[in-house]
Amino acid sequence: MPNKKIIYLLCGVIIAIAGFGFVTHSVFAEEPAAPAAPAAPAAPAPASANYGAKVTADTAKLPTTGDIPGIIGNVVGAGLSLISVLFFILMIYAGIMWMTARGDDTQSKKALDTIFASIIGIIIVLAAYAITNFVLGSVSGKVDSGGDVAAGGGTASSTP
Repeated sequence: MPNKKIIYLLCGVIIAIAGFGFVTHSVFAEEPAAPAAPAAPAAPAPASANYGAKVTADTAKLPTTGDIPGIIGNVVGAGLSLISVLFFILMIYAGIMWMTARGDDTQSKKALDTIFASIIGIIIVLAAYAITNFVLGSVSGKVDSGGDVAAGGGTASSTP
């Protein structure tokens, strides 16, 4: 069946393009420091040397705090983002299935059911993200009005 090959090829191209878009990021490194005087022996790098990682994280607006709720929030947020991307890819696949049904009622019904299921899945993932964002924000003392919990967006709530 050449139609299935075309569908698999299109899905592979879409996944490759989406993956390429998520993998590539611009990273700027610090300029290297001037070399030390040759008379002084080279000292080992201190434990706090991060080789420009803090500057890069600040430029990318990534959280640099190591608190547990922030780390958990980042992991859960990344996982929910990947799951919602999978639901979106499933929706595209179902749309292609629907377009290639050619009047076959069973295939078009299956495609529509898949589209509705993926929309419901995306709604559930967004609700889970909102709940996680609120709960972890309450635990860490930061109620976020939008964005990432660990990034410290919004205003911190304080109790008297």
